[in-house]
Amino acid sequence: DHRDLHSFPTRRSSDLNPLTSDIRLLFADEYEVAKKARKIIKRRLGYEITDDEIGYISLHIHAALSSQPPGRSLQVASIIHQTVIYVEETFNIVIDEDSIAYIRLVNHIKFLVVRLDRKEDVQVSMTAYTKEKFPVSYAVARRVADYIEKLILEKISDEEVGYLAIHIERIRHSV
Repeated sequence: DHRDLHSFPTRRSSDLNPLTSDIRLLFADEYEVAKKARKIIKRRLGYEITDDEIGYISLHIHAALSSQPPGRSLQVASIIHQTVIYVEETFNIVIDEDSIAYIRLVNHIKFLVVRLDRKEDVQVSMTAYTKEKFPVSYAVARRVADYIEKLILEKISDEEVGYLAIHIERIRHSV
């Protein structure tokens, strides 16, 4: 499959912030705080902010708490968003955002980027197993890893790809 992950349209939420549902899951605590900010803004300024704006506020709260630039948090949310769209398009499925498989996939990608930033390695390799048992999911995981590598300019190990393939395989069978 030669499609570029950037070529997929956005889904969920509005055009203002197509990552809102991904941000809500990735940064749930920050999102809840931002929802409280909505009430304060409404009370003090008389202006009602949207859920999309709450998503952006959540990124800033996360950045402040993690000493990570807001752009990095946005990049992680975007990577996850594009990965989910790619998996859905590849397998012609719609992933249930409330499913355990979805939550596990999203968290895996989130922590994959954290491990890359911290230069940490996965300690156990599932690569040979996933290549043999789930060749289609492994190929999709490799394509996703290539996409992430181009964005963050870091090499993703075969071990990480193996674990990503397991999460993609779970997604395939959860719908």
